[in-house]
Amino acid sequence: MHYFRRNQLSQMSQVFFTQLPRHTSFARGGALLEIFGVMALAAACSLTACGKRDFPRPPQLVRPKAIQDLRAHPAADGIRLTWTRPTTTVEGRAMPDLDGVMISRALQAPTITSPDELIFEHIATIHLDDRARFDKVRKMTFDDRTVVAGHVYVYRVTAFTLDRYFSLPSPVARARWSGPSPATKPNE
Repeated sequence: MHYFRRNQLSQMSQVFFTQLPRHTSFARGGALLEIFGVMALAAACSLTACGKRDFPRPPQLVRPKAIQDLRAHPAADGIRLTWTRPTTTVEGRAMPDLDGVMISRALQAPTITSPDELIFEHIATIHLDDRARFDKVRKMTFDDRTVVAGHVYVYRVTAFTLDRYFSLPSPVARARWSGPSPATKPNE
């Protein structure tokens, strides 16, 4: 979209009107026709605008709302995480451009009592394809199959948009894996 300053429009209209033959009524109309020409040119430029215009919003308001219902529970082959897909921004507007989520995991040590003391590592990124983005699937899941028996794992999820606005991390969810380690094969 192009925005023109007033003097640019005036210069453009002067070029347009000086190119016309002198015997036309446009050339004899004087200042009034120049004003109409400038207005017509401005109207034509404004018709080429695309989309809805809105005031710019600060990044902290357009990021996705944090996921609040992260659950972790043991499954047959690891730990399954479930959560509700975020559909709104922090300010409550609809968010059609969710790109995906990043999943982080920490190992819960017996001496650590606060989530602030945990060291999280990124274990997966789930990107939504176009179909999933428009289908608005409400529940999302992830299976962590890299867990080891006897450990307690702590998870958190962060959503992000196509423009790379990131939500705050979700509240943590904990689960203990008590089955056999999927990385080891049973003795045959």
